[in-house]
Amino acid sequence: MAGGRITDRTSRLRTGLATRIAAAVATLGALTVGPATADDDVFSYKAPNGVLHFTNVPTTRKFRSFAPPAQRVTLLSLKPTVRPPNPWSSLRVGKELREMIARTAYRFDLEPALVHAVVRAESGFNPRAVSRAGARGLMQLMPATAVEVGVRDVFHPQENLEGGVSYLRGLIDRYSGDVHLALAAYNAGPGAVDSHGGVPPYAETQEYLRRVFRFRQEYLHDALREPGGIRR
Repeated sequence: MAGGRITDRTSRLRTGLATRIAAAVATLGALTVGPATADDDVFSYKAPNGVLHFTNVPTTRKFRSFAPPAQRVTLLSLKPTVRPPNPWSSLRVGKELREMIARTAYRFDLEPALVHAVVRAESGFNPRAVSRAGARGLMQLMPATAVEVGVRDVFHPQENLEGGVSYLRGLIDRYSGDVHLALAAYNAGPGAVDSHGGVPPYAETQEYLRRVFRFRQEYLHDALREPGGIRR
């Protein structure tokens, strides 16, 4: 029965090989972190020492999709968005202005990407911009607001930025860190937010919020891609 023993041995070898292949596939499966994701997806992991690690290519199951609450001053969910290429270093925004925005934002304990987004939505980075309603400068300050925050020359970029950012900081504090309400108040006025008990049902204000948060997300994405993109 030599032929029977050889057949039995071949069968055992095939079974063993199949077992090893299955084990290898299982091991690879254990190392895989869910389905493939877009390069723009961001994952976070908090180490035992409290340090947060971020990546768009998770290597262990410790990393989780990064999507903190949108109403706070911290980072928003960094899901992919359709956006113009590299808006952070746009030719329309010179290095001096970007650094000015960052310094002013940090001075008032705000995120540069948020302030940069507000300036972009308000004036398109034009320090001489004047709206039909009379708002002026980079942060589009109304005359009464400029007086309230101590801005003498609304067309001076640094003065306008400091006045607008300090006003925004005050609104964020007024609404307990709720950036949606603060931005709605920046656009429509605190009275409108208070009387409606939230974001006013104005099409202009709601579109303004969408634009600011979309711009902010763009800058956050590009800052993650470019080391040193947002600096103190």
